[in-house]
Amino acid sequence: MFGVTDDAPTPKEPSLNEINLKIPRHVRLSDDGRSGLWMVLIFLVGGLIWLGGFGSYLAHRWQRQATLVREGREAPAQITYISQGKGSRVHYTFFVAGASYRNSAVRTDSPHFDHFSVGSSLTVLYLPSDPSVSYPKDWQPWDLMMLTIVLLFAGAAATVIGVRGAWSLIRDHHLARHGLVTEGKVTLCVPQRGGNNYMVDYEFRTQPDYHAQNDQLIEGSNNNCPDEYKTDAKIRVIYLPHHPSRNTSWPLDSFEMVDRKPQPGLLMANR
Repeated sequence: MFGVTDDAPTPKEPSLNEINLKIPRHVRLSDDGRSGLWMVLIFLVGGLIWLGGFGSYLAHRWQRQATLVREGREAPAQITYISQGKGSRVHYTFFVAGASYRNSAVRTDSPHFDHFSVGSSLTVLYLPSDPSVSYPKDWQPWDLMMLTIVLLFAGAAATVIGVRGAWSLIRDHHLARHGLVTEGKVTLCVPQRGGNNYMVDYEFRTQPDYHAQNDQLIEGSNNNCPDEYKTDAKIRVIYLPHHPSRNTSWPLDSFEMVDRKPQPGLLMANR
């Protein structure tokens, strides 16, 4: 569908004056907006649960590592297997009270550890209350460090995505309610990769009565426009009068305008 090329609005669309007379508008989430809200909740709640759950788990692991360094007892261990590559793991076996225990740790790249090979020995620390908890003496807990970084980054990334999505919906809601709708001109329209939507660039002029600096030429874009437009086609644009750089094509993807008709009971009460 190509954008309209004349000044008259389509029969089913209200005129610009009708749209702008309803500021502040009554709006509600569209289907796309509700889908976006669900995604925001999934990322935000999921990220917080992830951070809370794994944060507690990591705190326990770090506390156990500190206890191991502070209260652990030494025991000789034998290396049974070394995986190859950077950050490879050293698997070892040691004995406590006649029982055999196995564990592994991430080998560092320090030359100090180059002499280790299968069959060689090293000293490990173990917890007397639970000898299955052990770690090579004087080794940095690189595996725990990497696990901490990965888990915290994943949780933080999901939370940030959720917060940014929520902030975007709040901004769109304010724009939908208080934005001024005007007519712009398409300067570029190209299809998005892997989808049916289009990236539309446009330009428009601000209304003199709504901005201190009259008749500004503003550029904008919508990277998720469902309609295809020809260059120089007319397109409706909504922008904040006090902040024209906040703009997008009209109607918005996430919100739709609602016509609220007075209820009969209210009309009778006002007579």
